[in-house]
Amino acid sequence: MKKYILSVMVFAFIGNSYAQKSDSLSAKQYEQAESFMAYNTSKYVDGGPVKPNWLSGDKFWFLKSTAAEIKFMLVNP
Repeated sequence: MKKYILSVMVFAFIGNSYAQKSDSLSAKQYEQAESFMAYNTSKYVDGGPVKPNWLSGDKFWFLKSTAAEIKFMLVNP
């Protein structure tokens, strides 16, 4: 059992050392990753993030927008 634990620890250490060395990104890779951030993709999502506007009594309303219409939604949880 001790040999098993020792071998697992050695492989974990080697894997961790390798991961730290190959952690740098080029500018092209960074630009590609940045293109998937929410501020670049939210325009492609209908009914995207809800921005609640709270009312008294734990109610809130928000705008639900689709390509066809915009609705006001009132929620009473």
